[in-house]
Amino acid sequence: MPEGGAGGEVGGGAAGALVGEGGVDAGGAPPAICNDGKGAIISGRVLSPGGQLPLAGVTVYVPSATLDPPPKGTGCFRCASAFGGVPIARAVTDADGRFELLRAPAGPHVPLVVQTGKWRRSLELDVVACQDNPVAEEKTRLPGKRSEGYLPSMALVTGGEDTLECLLRKLGIDDSEFSYRTDDGRVRLYQGKGGVAKLAGVAGSELPAADKLWSDPEKLSAFDLVLLGSEVDQNTAAKPQAARDAIHGYVSAGGRLLVQHFQNYFLSAGPSDVASVATYVAAADLPEPTTVTVDEGSARGQALAASLLAADPQATRGALAVGSGRNSVAAVHAPALRLLYSTTPASVQAFSLDLPVGGDELACGRVVETELLTGAGDTSADFPDGCGSTGLSAQERALAYLIFDLGACLP
Repeated sequence: MPEGGAGGEVGGGAAGALVGEGGVDAGGAPPAICNDGKGAIISGRVLSPGGQLPLAGVTVYVPSATLDPPPKGTGCFRCASAFGGVPIARAVTDADGRFELLRAPAGPHVPLVVQTGKWRRSLELDVVACQDNPVAEEKTRLPGKRSEGYLPSMALVTGGEDTLECLLRKLGIDDSEFSYRTDDGRVRLYQGKGGVAKLAGVAGSELPAADKLWSDPEKLSAFDLVLLGSEVDQNTAAKPQAARDAIHGYVSAGGRLLVQHFQNYFLSAGPSDVASVATYVAAADLPEPTTVTVDEGSARGQALAASLLAADPQATRGALAVGSGRNSVAAVHAPALRLLYSTTPASVQAFSLDLPVGGDELACGRVVETELLTGAGDTSADFPDGCGSTGLSAQERALAYLIFDLGACLP
């Protein structure tokens, strides 16, 4: 039951009859007190769209009513209202992406929803009472294209220092979802300084310049995620005060923003609430390689450490070997949240800040700054011709987790 179309969606043909936790099941019979009180179990594992990464913190649930499309663009996307369809049974994945949903309704055509942030996939299952009902991983991975479910609407600025667009592709987002025009795909590409200029083999597909995005508040507001790949330098001439204000306004209105290395100029030269949370420096790159540390002083840091270990059980928990590590953030200050850092030299490789800061307004937006590059050897040739690397390095996995975490609902 693909979700990519317009309008609402009923979570299964029998959704109106589904009741969990002690009501009737999908067949109309009272729930069995069985299986050590667990009743019918739905179990499985949630992976990234391409199936390479286990994903923690993903909500898996049975809805009992119509599922409307997730809200688009900026806004206050909070966990209390993020999961539609009136869930009646739910579970959350662990670091290895595994879930066990207890006391599920039993019967044919039981709907199941897999959701993190505005990634969402729906399916139907025949659930047998009083036993485990495992689901194949292919069915519960996140969608890689709209025919499989909902993907967040993303704007991605290509930059000459790195190739974030190739990372998204390696994560399993289908080539058909990368677009140079509005509404043609879920990943709208813009050209930053030195970045990809056009789509391969598509006449007239020159990407619009990045300043057409970051200088236009209305355009920004349409995107769930804005990913600014690092340019070859700070490119300050293309980032006047009006652009910096527009980016700040986007996040303050509930947008989600990733800035990579040189793009942190939007923060360092931005309003005081973002400029004051970090100490910016012009330092030499990190030694090759450098082992950085996951800051586990927060729940998000602990989740990052556990996720990296789940992806590579032979690694040391909380340690990440980094190549091509940049070094332009020496320290962060409250209320920013440090996620990755090194001590020799003192460097912050990733931090996060929710906006607005302080006051009476609820924080609904989030910005993540990272010094990590993919380091994959891909190039800024016409997309996707420049994306030649395969597999995910440890630092690419860390970048991927930062992107998925960026779009998650706020508690």
